Amino acid sequence: MAATDDRDRDEPAREPEENITDDIQVDSDDVALENTALDDAALDDAALDDTALDDTALDDTAASDAESPEEPEKLDLEVAIDVRGACERHITATIPRADIKRYYDKEFTELMDSAQVPGFRKGHAPRKLVESRFRKDVGDRVKGTLLSDSIEQIREDSELSAISEPDIKWDAVKLPDDGPMTFEFDLEVRPEFDLPQWKGLSIEKPVREFTSADIESGLRDSLARYGRLVPYDGPA
Repeated sequence: MAATDDRDRDEPAREPEENITDDIQVDSDDVALENTALDDAALDDAALDDTALDDTALDDTAASDAESPEEPEKLDLEVAIDVRGACERHITATIPRADIKRYYDKEFTELMDSAQVPGFRKGHAPRKLVESRFRKDVGDRVKGTLLSDSIEQIREDSELSAISEPDIKWDAVKLPDDGPMTFEFDLEVRPEFDLPQWKGLSIEKPVREFTSADIESGLRDSLARYGRLVPYDGPA
């Protein structure tokens, strides 16, 4: 029989070594991939937040634009102011035909959706027909709006400090079918004068000294005002 080495018999069989280094490397790669995915997700969330902020800013801008009304176009007025006294102004104003047409066009545009004309559905009548049928009614509104806007613009542009309503004969103002419209009115304003030099002026402060007679007089007045008559039995 062949001899057996005791060392070979006593030494246990070795199991194959696991590649721990490779497993650690794989685990590290997985962690790196997961971190990269988290970073990408965070970047996507940040991009979404920026987009939401941009959309909010756009919505705020749109809301602001919608809330702020457009400034109305000013009238191209010809104004003559006649000073007839310290507080009286006589004003003559002329409105050009272009502004009159603009006001007519605005009124008819607003009327088109609600105009009722026989033979047509509400709001579907031709504009020319609406203009000819409702021109008188629209003309009255145009005249009133033109006069109100003109007077207000004259006050602002001429810096007139009015202290009363304008004295204007509304019925006497005519809105012509062609050409400009001219009207005039009187306006009472604050007087204009040069303010004298008031700095350095001295005044005397009045002083009132009350005597015993003044006090007695005040007491009698108070008793007469608040006293009551009551029955009295006794000598007069």
